[in-house]
Amino acid sequence: MSAARPYANSSQTGRRLLESMAANSILPIERFDHRHGLTSLQVHQTVCSRDGRIWSATPAGLACYDGVSIKMFGHKQGLSSHGLRTLAVSPDDNLWIGTDVGVEVLEISGPAPVVLWSKPIGTVNCLDVVEEFAAIGTSKGLFFWRGKPEIFPSKDNTLAHATITSVLISKAKSIWVIGPVIGLKALSSSEEKRVLPQRRKMIGMPLRLAHGPEGTILIGAERGILNVKENAEIRQLYSHDNPVNSLTYHDGKIFAGAGKNLIRIDPHAISSQNTEIIQEDVVAHHIMIDHFENIWISSGDQSLLKVSGISRTLSGNYDLPIGPIMCVRQGPKGLLIGGSRGLLLENRTIILEETGVWDALVDGYGKVWAATDQGLYCMVNPYFTIPYRHNESDVLAAPGRALCFYEGMLYASSIRGLARVGPEGPQEILDERARSLGYVYSLHIGPKGKMWVATLGRGLWQFDGDKLTRIFKDEIVDNVNVYSICHSVAGDVFVAFGNRISKIDPQGAFSPLIETDDPIAAWSIQCLANNQLAAGSSTGLAIYDAQTGVIINKISGKFDDVPWEFTTSRSLAVLNDNTIYCGLGSGLRTVQLGELAKLDIQPSATLAYAEWRGVGPEKNAGSDICVKQGNWHLEIGIRTCWYLDECTMRERLLGFEDNWSPFRPLHTIRYTALPKGAYTLEVEIRSPLMGVGPVTQIYSFAVI
Repeated sequence: MSAARPYANSSQTGRRLLESMAANSILPIERFDHRHGLTSLQVHQTVCSRDGRIWSATPAGLACYDGVSIKMFGHKQGLSSHGLRTLAVSPDDNLWIGTDVGVEVLEISGPAPVVLWSKPIGTVNCLDVVEEFAAIGTSKGLFFWRGKPEIFPSKDNTLAHATITSVLISKAKSIWVIGPVIGLKALSSSEEKRVLPQRRKMIGMPLRLAHGPEGTILIGAERGILNVKENAEIRQLYSHDNPVNSLTYHDGKIFAGAGKNLIRIDPHAISSQNTEIIQEDVVAHHIMIDHFENIWISSGDQSLLKVSGISRTLSGNYDLPIGPIMCVRQGPKGLLIGGSRGLLLENRTIILEETGVWDALVDGYGKVWAATDQGLYCMVNPYFTIPYRHNESDVLAAPGRALCFYEGMLYASSIRGLARVGPEGPQEILDERARSLGYVYSLHIGPKGKMWVATLGRGLWQFDGDKLTRIFKDEIVDNVNVYSICHSVAGDVFVAFGNRISKIDPQGAFSPLIETDDPIAAWSIQCLANNQLAAGSSTGLAIYDAQTGVIINKISGKFDDVPWEFTTSRSLAVLNDNTIYCGLGSGLRTVQLGELAKLDIQPSATLAYAEWRGVGPEKNAGSDICVKQGNWHLEIGIRTCWYLDECTMRERLLGFEDNWSPFRPLHTIRYTALPKGAYTLEVEIRSPLMGVGPVTQIYSFAVI
């Protein structure tokens, strides 16, 4: 007998229940430092150019990350100063830099930036650029640029000589500025001063400006954030104990660096639940969000940090006190979640503490049945759980594995066989020779009302209520380990066994579908909408095309601190054709298929540089690069502005080889002393999340 323990008091069920259990989502983070080529621990600001490259202002120069490596630019590349403080990308995709000595404007369409013009106006702390207009905040006042390589000081005397620490050009083209002496000020585009009500009593000294929703302005201050309209009318106030030194608005959320925490604010949530910490112990000078929704943090002491944009698809990291998750089952009022240390019921009560629960179901009378490491258990009421007829059945007393209801009766499997639990008591289901099925791992009610039985060591079986029939289908032999079974709306049955997943169509035809490098293709499989198949393995969650077996997405620990190791055939559940609940050795996670489908940008390669040594390449009339035969060397750099996960690449040089190289981590490509001929380098990028991108022709040349 086991007494139940209430985990919390709540009437929530289903997904709302789980959302209320989710801990603050500390998202996976990646640090870029000297190992990647970034030579400064301090990064002031980071921006993203149109081609996806990431540019950072540091005290040691300009850093550019192209998806493969970071390159630093300084005096040797024409910059007037190494001391960079602020950046902005103009609408024409030029890079504006505020330095210790003034402003520089760079053309960045090529592999290396080229200085277009510069103006020495003193230390530049902040700047903002729109069409043919820029506002520049310095330690010696506010300056403006109006479409020509000339910069003018503000006509307002109070701003012309004041220290400006934050500047913003609003959607209505008014100029908002902050300084330690002037506080918060606003001007029209013609520099007509506007009177703003002072809010220091409410939020303290203003520190940072950012664009807010619907043309509003966000003001970060010593004690929180104000969201104000263009006329300075307060729209919302978010109080906070720590000063807000950086902030940005993206996709309905406010992201802010507050003290040593990165926080996310949901303006639509109630005030007591609208703020969550998404990264701790980081001082954020600046926050930028790229088109993949990666959060780039310019840090005061940790170089450049990236919080993975995979948070779009991973909506929950649930803090459940029941250990590794063994099963996720839909009950009449919500989810039943079994772990290595108990079963969490729909009402947030924990039963069977310190007991491994492999499967759980609720019958029509409201009783909860659990297959546990200690045999079959039945919960008659919320505080009374008993072992069920262990003295009558070796199958029910043995470590349990799977449960299902079939033709009105409960079937329970264990490492010693399969039993039916009926009114007359338990009855073991035996094969045609009256032998036990042994280790029965999974049960599944398939099409045409038959139960499919997966065993470890005795293959695949089908049961019609009276008779067991062995399923022989090519590689599914009598001694194979079968792990999981599912079926589609069209009646196709999918079977995961060994390192393969195969399909059996409604006519019984068998066809191999997927073969993996892992020894076990999937512990658990589930059919999804749109002819897709979800497979949870020891190395992550894979989404396959159910007709071709081609992998569409792969979510693994490569971009997440949480290991993605599925546990059992019941550890994968799909709700509402959108949310996948993943029972992992590290806990429970959820994946939003709708958000995953939005990641429609495929990983692709572009040319970073081509460097010839020992020869001077020439162009012929056809504009091809030509070199003469000889002892020369060619080095080609690749870039890919895909920042969601760790990519690999493969290449082939047409004219020299037809076969692709193996996929390897991103790398430079080198050739030397090739024979006469015409050559074209092709590259493919493979992302674990999105699969293989398009074939890209990177570079063509001829040897004459």
